[in-house]
Amino acid sequence: MLQGAGWPLDINSKLAEIEPYGIVKAKRVTTNTTLTTNDCFVSCENSSTATIKLPLLPEIGRMIILARNGGNIVVDGNGKSLRYGTISAQSTTLKEPGGCVCVYNGSHWSFMCFAAA
Repeated sequence: MLQGAGWPLDINSKLAEIEPYGIVKAKRVTTNTTLTTNDCFVSCENSSTATIKLPLLPEIGRMIILARNGGNIVVDGNGKSLRYGTISAQSTTLKEPGGCVCVYNGSHWSFMCFAAA
């Protein structure tokens, strides 16, 4: 186990979370869900409207991709604002097929939607 100045005591558990190059942590959800800082790609397969709360304590640069593969998705910033263009809100609803990319910049989630082909 690596320990010493500057190394967290649980460094080995952190190293175990690292995926091989090109692999992202994927999750399927079908109901209201609060994401963790380990989530990256989330396939929302809900049949009715579901609320997806972004991580409470994200690190700067955390990126989360939400794919809408079912009912509407309410994306909730979990205390941090969502900003897209000149719009800032605590939550927004995705109603069209496609999804969104959310990136945390230290003060808010930058939010960008994409449409399904």
